[in-house]
Amino acid sequence: MSRAAPPGLDLAFLSRLTAFSLRHRLLVALVWTAVIALGIVASLRLTPLLKTGFSLPGTDSARVKQVLAQEYGVRSGSTVVLIAKDDGALGRVRLAASQASSLLPGGRVDDVERLPSGAAAAFVHSALSGDRAAAKTGAIRAKLGPRVFVTGDAAIQHDMAPVLSRDLRVGELYLAVPAALVILLLVFGTASALLPFVFAAATIPPALGIAWGAAHVLELSDYLRNMVLMIGLGIAIDYSLLVVNRYRDERRNGRMHRDAVDETMLHAGRTILFSGLAVSVGLALMLLLPVPFLRGFGVGGLVIPVVSVLCGLTLLPVLLLTLGERLERVRLLPLGLAERRHAGELRLWVAHAGWVMKRAKYLAPLIVTLLVVAALPLIGIKVGPGSDSSLPRDLPALRGLTILQHAADSDSLDPTTIIVDTHRANGAAAVAPAVARLDTLLRSQPEVVQVSRAVRDASGRYLRIDVVGRHDSASPTAQAFADHLRGTLIPEAGFPASVQVLAGGGAASSADFVSRTLGSFPWLILGVLGLTYLLLVRAFRSLLLPLKAIALNMLTVAAASGLMIAVFQWGWGSWAGFAKVPQLEGWIPVFMFTLLFGLSMDYEVFLITRMREMWDATRSNTTAVAHGLAHTGRIVTAAGLIMAATFSGFLLGSIPPMQQLGFGLAVAILIDITLVRGLLLPSAMALAGRWNWYLPAWTARALRVEP
Repeated sequence: MSRAAPPGLDLAFLSRLTAFSLRHRLLVALVWTAVIALGIVASLRLTPLLKTGFSLPGTDSARVKQVLAQEYGVRSGSTVVLIAKDDGALGRVRLAASQASSLLPGGRVDDVERLPSGAAAAFVHSALSGDRAAAKTGAIRAKLGPRVFVTGDAAIQHDMAPVLSRDLRVGELYLAVPAALVILLLVFGTASALLPFVFAAATIPPALGIAWGAAHVLELSDYLRNMVLMIGLGIAIDYSLLVVNRYRDERRNGRMHRDAVDETMLHAGRTILFSGLAVSVGLALMLLLPVPFLRGFGVGGLVIPVVSVLCGLTLLPVLLLTLGERLERVRLLPLGLAERRHAGELRLWVAHAGWVMKRAKYLAPLIVTLLVVAALPLIGIKVGPGSDSSLPRDLPALRGLTILQHAADSDSLDPTTIIVDTHRANGAAAVAPAVARLDTLLRSQPEVVQVSRAVRDASGRYLRIDVVGRHDSASPTAQAFADHLRGTLIPEAGFPASVQVLAGGGAASSADFVSRTLGSFPWLILGVLGLTYLLLVRAFRSLLLPLKAIALNMLTVAAASGLMIAVFQWGWGSWAGFAKVPQLEGWIPVFMFTLLFGLSMDYEVFLITRMREMWDATRSNTTAVAHGLAHTGRIVTAAGLIMAATFSGFLLGSIPPMQQLGFGLAVAILIDITLVRGLLLPSAMALAGRWNWYLPAWTARALRVEP
């Protein structure tokens, strides 16, 4: 049979790559085995490098932190907070502080105080930070006993690690993997259902290994492992379904095994390449965001599609050639029954496509209206940085922190620090009147619990004022106070024009995080839309189809985000046990948009490329749409159900931000494979008719594709 190669990319490259991989099967297998082994070794060392906090270079908060370190001797490291209550709390916590400081390198007792409730707290500074500080938590608790609570950032990081690992196991073993296995067995009916798990095992360890390398130069979140595993499993299943389904179609068309593999990779390989690029675009642009924490999410999300594309174009054809026929012979459904079901599904999808296209002018506005209504809660979205209040309250570190917060009725652990920079030695005395006015203004604020006296540095250039707020520094109330402090209180204090007044730490850092995140988000969206359009014009060889794909994806993301806000921020999910939150963590909408836009585009590429093949052969829009849905619709549906089940694994965990992300991703995928790809896409294709495939000759020449 002659080969009908789809135009639009230099397919000689894919042909050569497939031919090389199949000709050197042993070499490809050995290289991937070595890469997987190295990835496993590196991934086992990843967890200690992951972080819970974030930095904001170039902000007032970062400048304040620098001044505190250089001029006030506030050393880098961590603070261990010890809490005791009931009788003898003060004496017990004083002794505990002495014992804890002896266990910590550079340990010193900064403060011991009795709280209004009768409890007592001690603050012990350590030269250790990050995972090295967290590793000392167990030894400190063993030394101090159960009557003294150990809390602080290091203790929280120590307690969170096993929770994240447990949530990952629960999500994978109880929901994601079983659901994926059942759906794959139903779709394939043969042992080929195991191929996606082999693919996932080949891609996830190298991706985690790359993340390990990136963690040495970037801030990577402690949520990263969970994300890479979940996303990696979903993409592996997507690509494996696509390839095996195309291979089966080629065998049904009469091709021999080797020819079927070649033809499969020519078409499906092109689809994998473009879908991988589509998923990667937004995640790659996250690396340009001015928040290192978000760049870390970009790394975590980017490495999986990149590794998956490389694996899909090299190792997957080797597995298909070596194991394809053997796996297909191990049948779970009789061959006759499987073929009758396949034929029935084709007829069903063709009938569905015809039904939808005949009613396109009614269905399209109806579906768009439903999605817009679902997106309306976006109007009231509130975002902020991560907060300890979003963590499980039964963690030992959180129990101690809760005692401290309730006892002190303030956020004394994270005060806002004001630095007055006079820009000259001994200049602090000249600003005393303005400092006094600022002190009066601060004490009149309902959010302020305590204002420290102004402390000079050794040179007399700087003054430091600590402001203890009433609420968690990540809360909307605290952020509003920080904005009021910077925009109103400091200007009203009347400092000389030559004096610079900076606010950092606490609520000010939270406000900087929100400002940096939301300030860069619109540019991220524009970049993703622009690059995706250019990519899809080449992939689809059309000016209109990429615009339609972008519009459909934006509707999907907006609807899912709106439902997530209603369930968590408005409290609609309380009946299901989901905690109501005052705001979403700022990284969630950014990461959701970049990942969902790519994953939704993944399914668009699957469908449209198959439609494009039939359009090139028949020049019939109706036939092309029906053919694309018939041959790809069930694969997209199965892949989407598995992906939704995979992301739903986050819902079984105990970390609210991960529950929110899992809900948003799962709902978006379900909306995408039902309302959008099943109804809105064929409706829009029917309404546009031949204009779907419009590409002027000059554009085709510029993109070096066939007009």
